[in-house]
Amino acid sequence: MVKYLLALAVVYSCSSYSHSVYSRASECHVDERSAQSVQVTYRARMGSFSDDELITQTKEKLLHKLQDIADNTDAGIMETAVSFKRDPNSSNIDAIAQIASVTECYGDRFRITKENIDYLSSTVFKYTSNDLDIETSFTLPAAPLKQLQQLTPTLIITEDSIFTFKMGDEFAQVLEKLGRFTMLWPINDTKLLAFIGRNHVFSFHQGKLVGYQYNQALLPISLANQLEIVAEDFTFSLNGAQFASTATLDGQQAALIDSAYSEPKFLTLQQVSDLDETAQKLAGFSVGKPFTDFSKVQTSPCYQHAMTIDEYISTYGNSLIQLVDADNKRAFFTPCRQKIVMSTAEQVDHIKLMEDFSARRAGIYGKNELFDNFSKWQFAGLGQGDSYAKLEAMGNTNLEWDTAYVTTEKWHGQFLVIDNTLISGKVFH
Repeated sequence: MVKYLLALAVVYSCSSYSHSVYSRASECHVDERSAQSVQVTYRARMGSFSDDELITQTKEKLLHKLQDIADNTDAGIMETAVSFKRDPNSSNIDAIAQIASVTECYGDRFRITKENIDYLSSTVFKYTSNDLDIETSFTLPAAPLKQLQQLTPTLIITEDSIFTFKMGDEFAQVLEKLGRFTMLWPINDTKLLAFIGRNHVFSFHQGKLVGYQYNQALLPISLANQLEIVAEDFTFSLNGAQFASTATLDGQQAALIDSAYSEPKFLTLQQVSDLDETAQKLAGFSVGKPFTDFSKVQTSPCYQHAMTIDEYISTYGNSLIQLVDADNKRAFFTPCRQKIVMSTAEQVDHIKLMEDFSARRAGIYGKNELFDNFSKWQFAGLGQGDSYAKLEAMGNTNLEWDTAYVTTEKWHGQFLVIDNTLISGKVFH
């Protein structure tokens, strides 16, 4: 199998929430200038509590102090690291948290409350069971993690080149010039889809560029929203004329596109100023021979058997979908719609369990075969469509509206519950 390398990227998004204390697993941006350390000491008489009870008492004291700080912010705070130190000569425990003010949240968020106090943990992910063996943990540094270099292709398309790349170029050549892709999707040993942003996809066969497709709605919305946001609007340079891909096209510009590329699609717009006139905008087109047949997709097993997550990624990583997600992190998609999100230290941060990808409005060629290869998510004996009662049986649960928070002996997370049914989730420890 040809092995491919995925580099990483930066993203942006928005939304804001109330004065809460959020776990670092939340999909939120923070103001790095507000970063600070918070320390509390819990003092107890020797032998008065077990070790677990001492840690719990210390966490509750720390949370109380963090909540006081969050109450005086506009959108709450997020802990980026937590550590505990015990005085060997007493029962005193020091808890130190690195925090920063939240500026906006754009996806899943984990509010730390007394009911899920275990979210205050120095371990990002650690899980072990007879059926599932995840064991990878680390303590986040106090300093903000370095942001990854942005993807900046040359956004010009001519009669014979796409962003300076030409049909027949080697994958290695393209990667060297571009630096990285947003997402790599291995189809089998000889075929690879490589995405720039959310609307551009290159087809590589036997390591050579054979096709390209642009569509303003290339991917299912639920999948596209997982990807980084990059500049994707480009400029046509055709027969001496230059015009933007987002422009309203006159007849000459539309004719240039129609004669230069395969299967161009246009949106017909009715002019507001004159109802008798119409105009066109570009919806999509292709160059060369982009893949359309996905009847022989080679899939890897889902993550569910007795090997560590690191072993799973090491064994199957080159055949999994690799991407840059909406939190500037490297991630893998398994065939069960398990999104394994990595930390910048290249260790597991969390696993996101995702709903179906609805391809009805997606514009990518061969979409039905391509997305039919995904099955429902599963994790640690749970699966999409299971009842809430099955989740309750696994540990301490708390249902708030349509969100269930669960803490077991080995892992914790949150699940979307609709009509007493598990829809999606996010798990970590």
